[in-house]
Amino acid sequence: MTIHILTLIIFLIIILTGLIFLSILRLRYKFKRDYHRRKEAYSKWELNLFSLFAEEIHPSQWASHISSHELGYLQEFLLPYLESLKGESFEKLVAVAHYSGLVKHLLQEGGSANDWKQAQSIYFLGLIREPQVLPMLETGLASDNMFWFYPSIIALARNNLKTLPRVLEVLRNRSDWTEHLGISIFAEMGEEVCPELLSVLSKGETSPKVERLALAVLAHFGYKRAEATLKEYILYSKDPELQIRALRAWNQLKLTFFEGIALAMKHSDWEIRAAAVTALGSSGAVDHALLARPLLRDSNWWVRLRAAQAMLMLCTREELHSMLDNPLEDRYAKDMLRYILTREGGATCVIPITHAL
Repeated sequence: MTIHILTLIIFLIIILTGLIFLSILRLRYKFKRDYHRRKEAYSKWELNLFSLFAEEIHPSQWASHISSHELGYLQEFLLPYLESLKGESFEKLVAVAHYSGLVKHLLQEGGSANDWKQAQSIYFLGLIREPQVLPMLETGLASDNMFWFYPSIIALARNNLKTLPRVLEVLRNRSDWTEHLGISIFAEMGEEVCPELLSVLSKGETSPKVERLALAVLAHFGYKRAEATLKEYILYSKDPELQIRALRAWNQLKLTFFEGIALAMKHSDWEIRAAAVTALGSSGAVDHALLARPLLRDSNWWVRLRAAQAMLMLCTREELHSMLDNPLEDRYAKDMLRYILTREGGATCVIPITHAL
């Protein structure tokens, strides 16, 4: 009896092993077939792409040779081009997506029970600014899952500037997004969003986190018309984080020196002092370079570092070396200047003397 049971168990194990092996072979076959089909389609479409941009073919001519089972490959193929191209080239690829039936297919996939397919569809449709995607975004915008939230908010932002109030509302009502993510969202709207953000900041109707993000976005686009708004934040904001963001934006925009920077360099918060002296360095205000000198003796290492970097940008090497040679100069100030000159001073740096043992 025991032998029969063991024989049956061994037989079942052999059958199970065989089934697993067959499943692996089947998956391997499907993968290879899919790989070759994708490779063949990509090779063909690369030629079509050059012909399309050379105006040798119309988007509808390319699309007429795309079968329904190739739509998934087409989505993958077009995606990197749509993410990087603009203008007429972008519009031609959008036309290919429409003529081929890809847009219609993705609108159907947007209602799929498969989360991955749904997120991919929404991202692609948002990328091409398809208006029909807007009603499909609410689930993703309310989701706690960033996998869902990100493509939805990007799709909303890319549609047009009229969606800005909704984007701001969504960001104001949740706190799980990072500044990097926030900048990427507004980057989709283009530099045209900057005047709108200045208007929002002037009304003061949003959250401090969104205010900080708006300042970072203005700096990201290099929007120098934000100067007056940044001055207001540097001079009058009671929120240290907002002051820091405004000073960092001032530094990134390389705006000229004004007295608010000198006041911020005396602030009790070391991060504000560090941001202020950094802004001084990028301002090109050679006549005010010595304002950084007291901060070489600051109690915070980062403030001393930023002060030394600012002086390196604004002073001549001779001036810095004279400070090093001054016996009355603070030891910590000398150490930081020597460190900066050695690390960033180039050919004129002070090289420490070492003796071989």
